[in-house]
Amino acid sequence: MSYFQRAVDIQPDSAKIHFQLGQAYLKMGQLTKAQGEIAEAGRLQAQVRKKLEQDVGGRAPAPQIRGEQP
Repeated sequence: MSYFQRAVDIQPDSAKIHFQLGQAYLKMGQLTKAQGEIAEAGRLQAQVRKKLEQDVGGRAPAPQIRGEQP
């Protein structure tokens, strides 16, 4: 667990790390913490998608991220 917490400290904007920390909390039965981390992962993933769309300048929609709802 401390590995993921340290990883979040190093890369707080990583959706993947927040998701993995959420999964670890889920396996430990800490549902409230799991929900918070997974929600943060979703928020960060949405920000990445929006940034990609802005960088492309409207030329094409950003590719859908696996598992993301359109």
